[in-house]
Amino acid sequence: MSIKVGDDYRTNELSFIPGGSEVEAVSKNGKKKIYDKIKMVDKYCNRLKGDQSIIEIYVNGKLYWKRNP
Repeated sequence: MSIKVGDDYRTNELSFIPGGSEVEAVSKNGKKKIYDKIKMVDKYCNRLKGDQSIIEIYVNGKLYWKRNP
């Protein structure tokens, strides 16, 4: 199941400006959250890596990071 995260959940003002990258976070339970308009991809992904439930991160459809088992 994929969920596209809406602007209502945004905290960074840059996330309201068009452009940037799409980041998809995949959880252990199979849920996928898709965030668009991400400007600082590395910083954003590093924050996601800290969530132990996240096992994979994709940026613009390409695997960016995968948690070691």
